[in-house]
Amino acid sequence: MLLAAEPQMVFVWSRMEAEAGLSLDRILTLKDAERSAGNGVFWWGVGNRLSRESLNSYTGERGELPVLFSQKAGCAEEKDSKPKRVFSWTRCLNGERMPPNVLVTSGDVKDRRALVCFSPEPIELLRHPFDESRCKTHLNGKPIHSRHITALIKGSIGPHDGSRRYDRGFRATLRRPWIVELAGPIELTKEERELTAWKPGDDWMSLVRRLRGFVHNNPNILGGTPVFVGTRVPAQTLFDYLMAGDSLDVFLDHFPNVSREKAVAALELMRPDLAGP
Repeated sequence: MLLAAEPQMVFVWSRMEAEAGLSLDRILTLKDAERSAGNGVFWWGVGNRLSRESLNSYTGERGELPVLFSQKAGCAEEKDSKPKRVFSWTRCLNGERMPPNVLVTSGDVKDRRALVCFSPEPIELLRHPFDESRCKTHLNGKPIHSRHITALIKGSIGPHDGSRRYDRGFRATLRRPWIVELAGPIELTKEERELTAWKPGDDWMSLVRRLRGFVHNNPNILGGTPVFVGTRVPAQTLFDYLMAGDSLDVFLDHFPNVSREKAVAALELMRPDLAGP
């Protein structure tokens, strides 16, 4: 399906390829699971910085901005397709909340950010030819440089007839707070990296809890009851304490092998499960 052409506009453009040891097809499958679990919201990890002030100036009354993701041509670098180490980012800086459905990984621990995106439609590659030479950077009107992996640009979002460099992609919408700075990277084990072979029908939220390093299910520990990673303390125990009127500090005093960071993350990640059996 070819998307209808649009007039000149300001939008975010991001080039995408294999990363953190995952093929692009695998990344899109995981991002669509994240989107589905988040009622349309998903976060897309990026390495370069975008100014919130600039994004804010172009979002309009609805606080939204178009985003175009284009598949890069050619093969990904080995550091992206076969990284020696893979990390999961577990929280945000500046007190911002990382939603419980979000999973962002990378092959290094350099500064990492995420675009806050929304799409009511499934994430899939569509034919959307895009020629970046028809657009300019929003700040100074200069041509887009190859180092601009993700950029705020001005021009036609396409599709552009005759473009062969970027032939496929998908669109989404950027929503407030538009971009967030990530923190708390944890290195994934070989076993955890293999868990990204997630497929539709699997429990997405359990995968997120595991790969964000706070709570997991292991059939060899308490019969598979969700426990804090590195302990035999059931995550439900934390909620039992709080519902009984005890404070978080009391729980942490009684279970010193559970860190405050893990406990706080569990409250965010598992809150929807409180209504379960």
